[in-house]
This record gives sequence, C-alpha cells and structure tokens, in this order.
Amino acid sequence: MIGRHANPVHPEKSVEELEILVTRLRRLQSRRPAPSPTVPHSPLQRLTVAQLTNLVDAYNSGTSTNALAAAYGMSKGSVLKLLAQQHVDMRRQPPTLEQVEKAAALYSQGNSIATVATKLGLSQTAVRNHLRKHGVAFRPRGGSGRAQPNA
Repeated sequence: MIGRHANPVHPEKSVEELEILVTRLRRLQSRRPAPSPTVPHSPLQRLTVAQLTNLVDAYNSGTSTNALAAAYGMSKGSVLKLLAQQHVDMRRQPPTLEQVEKAAALYSQGNSIATVATKLGLSQTAVRNHLRKHGVAFRPRGGSGRAQPNA
C-alpha cells in the first residue's frame, strides 16, 4: 500500500527539475528592476532648504495649503506640520476646544456672538458654527424684541 501512494523516486528527474528551476530563478532575478531609492519619511527631510523657503514664502503670499500640498507632492497635514515647524503664522485655522469652551462661556454670560468673536479673534460665522456644533442653545435674535430708545 505504501508504494502505491508514495512519490516514485527518480533521482535523475529530480536533478533535471532542480536545474530547470534554478535557471528560471536566475532569469527572473535578472529581469527584476533595480530597487527604487528610498524617500525620507519626514516631510522636513524631503525638501531642500530652498524648497522649504519657497513653500513658506508661497504660503505667506496667499497660496493655500491644498495648493502647496499638490505642488510639493505631500499631504496637507505635512504642509501644515512644516509651516508650524518654521513658526509661520497660520491663516483661518479652526478654533481649539479651549476657544470653543471660552466662547460658550462668554455667550452664556450674555455677550453677543459679535463680541465673543472679537474677544477671541475669530469670525462671527466661526463662533456661531462652533457653538452650534457643541450644542449651545442660542438666544432669540434682536430686532422687534429690542427696547426702543426714547425719542
């Protein structure tokens, strides 16, 4: 029974098969393309000093971070990280959680959205949107309910 299910032993055939496999393997290795150069992982290492200076200058002159990301072949997050590392003043960044909490506190104390926006250095729209996102109940708008000045 064992002889019927076992692999037949043919040493000459095994050597020939091994030689064919070795030849195929050598051909495949010779066709393999050269390994590509490794790209540094850190965005700061990917750019030359001149490129980094140009990126900062472009941002300061008004180019968006999305446009810079596309131009330099990196993510928007990498561009923001580079700009932060270079201590660049950022434009229109969303308020921090601390700022939103302070806005909510100021608004609940009776300050208008305009006053809160001025105190925090944000736009009125940003303050309103972030207060809404954080579930702050808005007071009725002024207008007909305002006290009329005596004439």
